[in-house]
Amino acid sequence: MARTAATTNTATVLYTVPASTTSVVTNIVVANTAASAATFTMAINSIALFTTVSIAANSTVAIDLKQ
Repeated sequence: MARTAATTNTATVLYTVPASTTSVVTNIVVANTAASAATFTMAINSIALFTTVSIAANSTVAIDLKQ
């Protein structure tokens, strides 16, 4: 869906569902391309899914949301 870099310390919308449609998110991949560790926070419709989660330098986190 989105292949954009989120901003630092600011909530950023990475994907907006088009009008009159529905989207189903089954997987999310978070990448940290920096040389130092970082954190990320993720919310959907202002509902926090992950808050200040650590991610190592130059690594990725795969999140499976399938039921």
